[in-house]
Amino acid sequence: MTSQDIIRQETLGILKKTKIQDRFCVLYKDRLDYFTNEESFQSDPPRGHVSLNEVDSVQADEDGFTLKLTSGQVLTLKMKEESKQQWLSALQPLVRINKAKHVGTLNAERKGKVTSYLFVLYEDSLDRHDSEDDFRSGQEPRGSQLLSAIERLTVKD
Repeated sequence: MTSQDIIRQETLGILKKTKIQDRFCVLYKDRLDYFTNEESFQSDPPRGHVSLNEVDSVQADEDGFTLKLTSGQVLTLKMKEESKQQWLSALQPLVRINKAKHVGTLNAERKGKVTSYLFVLYEDSLDRHDSEDDFRSGQEPRGSQLLSAIERLTVKD
């Protein structure tokens, strides 16, 4: 990946058992890589990585945040408050985007009027956004429907 693909990079503390180890963390659109230090980022493969589609949730902590993975594992990162907000603002929308099963425009008819919306299909829900920019920037959906609550679907040409 090129440096243009990097969303954020910074040395953060990673909680390993009972102690915190400094690691150079690099956030991309689809993953978080971490390296021993910034120099090793330039020349070595990552010491570890987390694919964002494996992240079940992001939980803000007092001095950082915790990534809870679908496997049940957790990755806790420690940092200063001002840095935490920047990381969370970048990370949370990316986690949501990476969980999407399908993203596309559909026409929806409401009260006799047909309007195009961006729909995002997840494992358990269907979200509606006004535009792809709204979705990619992490804005909340304009509407969301649990798939289990859908009783009938009509498809028209």
